[in-house]
Amino acid sequence: MLEKKLNYLLIGYCLLAGLSMYLTLWIPFVGEEGVYVLGAIEMAHHHNYLKTTLFGQFYGRPPLYDWLLIGGAKLVGWQHIL
Repeated sequence: MLEKKLNYLLIGYCLLAGLSMYLTLWIPFVGEEGVYVLGAIEMAHHHNYLKTTLFGQFYGRPPLYDWLLIGGAKLVGWQHIL
């Protein structure tokens, strides 16, 4: 009986988690997530893989995450990264 209740509770949590992710799909890029993607797009567009920029201005952070995003975008396409 307890195991059945725990299963229902787990299913409920999974449904709530899925719903919360679904509801945020239409929120525009806000905060750090958009900054990282935009920086990676600029880096790939200008073919300058050592200097991180944001809106053309130097953005002093390590480029490793940008490199990973660019590699993922080359595999699946930029439309799936955004």
